[in-house]
Amino acid sequence: MSDLAPVFMGSVNRWECDENDHLNVRFFAQKMFQTLQSGLLKAGLAPADAGAIGDRIRSVHMRYIAEARIAAPLTGCFGVVGSGSTAHHVVTELRHTTTGKLMASYLFEIEHLLPPGAETIGKPEGAGGRGLPEQRSGYVRLSLEDARQRGFSVIGQGVIQPEECDASGRLLFFQYIGRTSDSIPNLWAKLEGASSRGEGMLGGAVLEYRLDRQASLNLGDRFIIMSGFRSLAGKTKHLVHLLFDASTGNCVTASEAIAINMDLVARKAVTIPDHEREAMSQMLIGEP
Repeated sequence: MSDLAPVFMGSVNRWECDENDHLNVRFFAQKMFQTLQSGLLKAGLAPADAGAIGDRIRSVHMRYIAEARIAAPLTGCFGVVGSGSTAHHVVTELRHTTTGKLMASYLFEIEHLLPPGAETIGKPEGAGGRGLPEQRSGYVRLSLEDARQRGFSVIGQGVIQPEECDASGRLLFFQYIGRTSDSIPNLWAKLEGASSRGEGMLGGAVLEYRLDRQASLNLGDRFIIMSGFRSLAGKTKHLVHLLFDASTGNCVTASEAIAINMDLVARKAVTIPDHEREAMSQMLIGEP
């Protein structure tokens, strides 16, 4: 185990698992957000309006180390790793309750939350960037029209619903990730049948994910999600997802992710097939 304090316990429900039969990123994020809330409240570091914690999140760097399969018992751990003049860095982990195995680690940058002198620990192994840069994504500066001109494709759109929001009508933090997750099958559909996802026993998984946020969505807001590929390697693909406020055309969140195709029997990454690589190459969007 790590030096972080255990503040959350739960498990993986069947309805939280996706087509790959493991915990979907939306529900990883939901459990990590509960861990963040619980840790801040327990330490006396939450704002007076605890529901506003999500609105204080500037960015979150997510690492997925091991799969969380159905019925796995989970323990969420929390610790403050840095305190600055304008923002603070907090780590949450999800571990298998029985084995202590690290399953995921999130590094949050939170605005104006912690008091000066808050007790901190060293950044744990597994937290922060590996394949993705730790600095803010340059794509967050793009407008909806900029993204269209750069070659991003629309993969999701809709209206924020009551069940996605807190009591004040603010979109819950994990739903920013969830709405993008819902849209990914439309990205594969844009590969015009070239995608190998869903063929036989082939699925996919995210290894690392960074979300940078500069605005919020609320109940009734209409949104558009656009995506593209930044780069391709042997087994990994670097994706970019932009979530826009449809009424203003402004970027709300910019996400970058490292993903793999996965053999669902061996539970291992496989090389991107040539026909899929060729189709993805047509959706490369270049550097920010």
